[in-house]
Amino acid sequence: IIWALFALFPLVWMLIISFKSNQEVFTTTFIFSPTLKNYSDVLLKSDYFSYFIDNLIVSAGAVILSVLVGVPAAYALARYRFPLKEDLAFTILSFKFAPEILVVLPLFLIYQKIGLYDTHFGLIWVYQLITLPLLIWVLRGYFEDISVEVEQAAMLDGYKWYQIFWRILLPLIRPG
Repeated sequence: IIWALFALFPLVWMLIISFKSNQEVFTTTFIFSPTLKNYSDVLLKSDYFSYFIDNLIVSAGAVILSVLVGVPAAYALARYRFPLKEDLAFTILSFKFAPEILVVLPLFLIYQKIGLYDTHFGLIWVYQLITLPLLIWVLRGYFEDISVEVEQAAMLDGYKWYQIFWRILLPLIRPG
């Protein structure tokens, strides 16, 4: 119970602060006159819902693109043998560790030149730099944990490669 109170305190404190006026925000007392002005300012006097829709578009697009590209890439790295496979896998993972400043300025200049600056698709593409390396690395481990004999048995049962992928492998890696 003590740990739960400790862990939830920041959330409770943020909720309490949201009902305080601007003058009372920096006070640490629990005694104040609650107001809904902050909520009315955000919800009624700003473009909050427009920003929320933008956020939904970008996050849904980033997730969909990451999954569409990352799952087959992870499968290929887990199942196929080709030269420098481990080097390629490490290179993909190393993008996760690159300093952001190394990428931001060149990307900014490129985006301005090709017209992707301040667009949904441009932001979705930037999110791929963050999500794809980790997704590929994690799902590769999931695919490697599934025995190749499972796929071979499905082939013997008459499944085509895409049926094996959709009906057998994807449900098995769904927790990933």
